Amino acid sequence: MKIILPQRVKDAIALIEERGHQAYLVGGSVRDYLLEKEPKDYDLASSALPEELSEIFADYQSYSFGLKHGTLLVIFQGEPLEITTFRVEGEYSDHRRPDEVSFTDSLIDDLARRDFTFNALAYHPCEGLIDPFGGAEDLRKGIIRCVGRAEERFAEDALRIMRALRFASELDFSIEEETRSAIYQNYCWLKYISRERIAAEFNRLLCGQDATRVIAEFRELLNLPYPELESFFGQLKWPRELEILRRMPNNICFRMASLLYSLSAEERETLLGRSGLDKKQKKLIRVFLNPAEQKLSLSRAELKKFMGSFESREDFELFCDFMDRRFVFEEEKRVLLEKMRSIAAEIFANEECCRLEDLAIKGDDLLREGIPAGRNLGKLLRKLLAEVIESRLPNSRYELLRRAEILALQEKFEGQEILGVETAKEGREKK
Repeated sequence: MKIILPQRVKDAIALIEERGHQAYLVGGSVRDYLLEKEPKDYDLASSALPEELSEIFADYQSYSFGLKHGTLLVIFQGEPLEITTFRVEGEYSDHRRPDEVSFTDSLIDDLARRDFTFNALAYHPCEGLIDPFGGAEDLRKGIIRCVGRAEERFAEDALRIMRALRFASELDFSIEEETRSAIYQNYCWLKYISRERIAAEFNRLLCGQDATRVIAEFRELLNLPYPELESFFGQLKWPRELEILRRMPNNICFRMASLLYSLSAEERETLLGRSGLDKKQKKLIRVFLNPAEQKLSLSRAELKKFMGSFESREDFELFCDFMDRRFVFEEEKRVLLEKMRSIAAEIFANEECCRLEDLAIKGDDLLREGIPAGRNLGKLLRKLLAEVIESRLPNSRYELLRRAEILALQEKFEGQEILGVETAKEGREKK
C-alpha cells in the first residue's frame, strides 16, 4: 500500500536516516490512514537513542519531558512531532505505567509492546506497511484484538480496558473473544486508574457512533468506575433510555445529559463531578437536567425568565434540540416544545429583555445615582429585571432609575410606611 505522508513527516524521517538511524511512522496515524481518515497527529519511532534524537533536532525547538521514556517532542517545520526511541517495557506494578523502560534497535519488539493489533502498525515511505500482528486485517474485519496475550496487556495497563471499549464505540467494532474474556477477568484493575484518565476515555466512548451497544454490553464493567449507572440499568425503561441516547448528536453535553436524565439528583451530581468536563459544559448539562416539564411554559414572562438562565441564544437552542430528542416518544410534549420555540423566536427577534445584560441600566448607573455598592446592588438589579420581564416596568433608562430609587428607599426603610416619600430624582426635576 502507498500512503501519501505530509512533507514534514517525510523530511523528519529522512533527517533521522541521514544520521544512520531507522525511523517509521507508527501507531494511530497509520491506523487512521488505513481507515481513510485524516490523522490528527503524527508519531515516529526510531532506533536513535534519546540523546541522539536531541542532537539530530538540535536546531529545532524541542521538549524532552518524556525523554526518560525515550520521547522527544519536536516543533518541526511549524508543527509538533513526537519521536520515540524503539523500546521494550518492564513490569507494570501499578497496572498503569512500566516500572522501567529499555531501549532496543528492533522495530518489531517496539510494536509488540502496544495494546491492540491495529495500533501495532508502522509505515515507511520506501518499505511500505509493516504489520507483524495482523492489524490491517483486523481493521478490515472490524475487530479489536490485543497484541499477544490479552490478559497480560490488560494486567499491565488497565486503562487499555477503557480504550478497548472506546474504540468499539468510536469505530463500531466488535471485541474479539479472547480480548473480551480478558477484559472481564481484569476489569477490577480499573480501580488503580485515575478518574481523570477513565473519564477521558468514557467521554469519547459516550460520543461514539455505537455508544449505546457498548454501554449496554459492558454495563457490569462500567458500574465499577460509575456505580451510579446501576440505577440507570435497574429501571425497567432503560432500553428506551438507550434508544433516546442513540438519537442524540455526538456532543458530550447532549450525551452526558441524556445518560444522567433518569438518575436521582444526587447520582447526577456525583457522576457529573467525575466527568472531567469543564464548568461551562457542566452548567449546560445541569440546565438540560432541570425538570423539563416545568420549563415548557407558554407564558411569555416565565419563558423569558427561563431563557435568561442561558449564557447565549445558542445554548437555549441546544436545550430545545436536546428536549426535542428527549420527547421522541411523547408527541404532545414535542408539539408544546415547538410552540415554545416559536414564542422564543419572537422574543429574540424583538430583542426583549431576558437577562441583566439586557437592562437599559447597569450597576455603574445606580452607583452614580448615589445607591451604595454591595450585595444589595445586585439584588436591586434583579428586582428591576423581574419587573421588566413581567411587563410591570418598561426597559427605559429613566423609568429604571426612578424605580431603582424607590426600591432602594423601600430597602432602607424596610418595615416603615414610606408612601409619599419624594425620590431624589423627582426633587431635582421639580427644581
